[in-house]
Amino acid sequence: MSESGPINEMQFRLDWTNYYIGFWYVAWPGGNWLCGVWREKGDAEGTWRRRVRIRLFADDKDFGSQDVKAWEELDILTNYSEEMAKYRMDGMRDGMMERISSELPADSIKCDYLDVRGNGKLARSLISTKSWASVKKMYPPPPYHA
Repeated sequence: MSESGPINEMQFRLDWTNYYIGFWYVAWPGGNWLCGVWREKGDAEGTWRRRVRIRLFADDKDFGSQDVKAWEELDILTNYSEEMAKYRMDGMRDGMMERISSELPADSIKCDYLDVRGNGKLARSLISTKSWASVKKMYPPPPYHA
């Protein structure tokens, strides 16, 4: 999940060699929040990387839109079990939902969690089934090492 270009052009790049716990998603009228948690090949056991994207809609385009996007690399979690890292992100998602629900009706807020627990190839396969994900194919695809 490396990025190229300025921070507003960041994205989630699914590297086949990374191990992904999952993706958390919260949507409301006018925007959404997305977070992914993964461990890169070579990272120590118990190390988890996290990236968050907040998107405020300007139009209906999936790609090339004028939407305002803010990306943030969160602190790297160390000495966390997989379950503890997931639990921490569940709490972060719940906090985001609380902030939004203080301003909007609860039934206008949608929330989802995509449990991956596997490599980038599995993550891509699973995330492409989600209506909230816009998956752009990369050629050539990232290297895959079983």
